[in-house]
Amino acid sequence: MSIESVYKKTIFQQPSCDGLNEIYCEKKERIIKPLDQTFMQHECINCPFFAGMFQGHGIECQYYEPMVQGETFVTVDARDMYNWSLLRRAKKGKEEYKKAQARGEV
Repeated sequence: MSIESVYKKTIFQQPSCDGLNEIYCEKKERIIKPLDQTFMQHECINCPFFAGMFQGHGIECQYYEPMVQGETFVTVDARDMYNWSLLRRAKKGKEEYKKAQARGEV
């Protein structure tokens, strides 16, 4: 069992709270703006991270987010989520580069 499956977080995103009507989509790795019913009905419902509607005012997603420490349920801003995803991808890229260097591929 991976650490990602053990330590999944429920991420609440309420697009109306910041007035921008946007959420961060972990599956697509980008900010969705504006968040509309079409996106939610076609993308969110079929997404493996989708955990439900946030009391009719947003989205609940569930996945491992290493930037969130010690919490199980987290309400976050879409821009923070996007920035965290960039940091995760950059770190993963550096780790992969080091492994490739060790194997003599780079």
